[in-house]
Amino acid sequence: MLDLVNGRLIGRWDLLDDQVMLWAQYGVFLLLGVAGVRGLFELKTARRRGLLLVLAVVMAAAIAGGLVVLAGHFVTEGRPFAVDSDTIQLLPHGADNSFPSDHATLAGLVAVMASLAWARWSWLFLLLGALVGLSRVLAGLHYPGDVVAGWTIGGSSAVAAWLAVSRAGERSWLANLR
Repeated sequence: MLDLVNGRLIGRWDLLDDQVMLWAQYGVFLLLGVAGVRGLFELKTARRRGLLLVLAVVMAAAIAGGLVVLAGHFVTEGRPFAVDSDTIQLLPHGADNSFPSDHATLAGLVAVMASLAWARWSWLFLLLGALVGLSRVLAGLHYPGDVVAGWTIGGSSAVAAWLAVSRAGERSWLANLR
């Protein structure tokens, strides 16, 4: 699968390579920025909901962080560029453990959390999250499975935290905020 996307697309068109490098390095920050600005607006206009969202994000980040460390402890996988000489590496990166993708985990967490919070814009958040993961594979930094694992960890952590905070928020001191 990696050879199909990396070996056949990368290194042939400078414009594509430039876009892949841009997304692989900075796409997660764009996603965080868009969701963060929307979240700040939420805090200003709907304080209770904004605080619950902040709490859910912090909880999801803690869950996802723990799962990433646990998964990396049990699954050791070399980076594609370090293991497969056919892989074209677009960005410099250490040859550390590739599984799961930290970038994809964060992108999955933010994309799913933002989609739960603002369903009308879910297409945008999910598209940005998908571009982050795809670019990491195209850049030769991860195998597709690393990205899928990251999205799964991040997205499921977001859902779990969203459900926990939503239920707790109905019965806590936050229920009295306006």
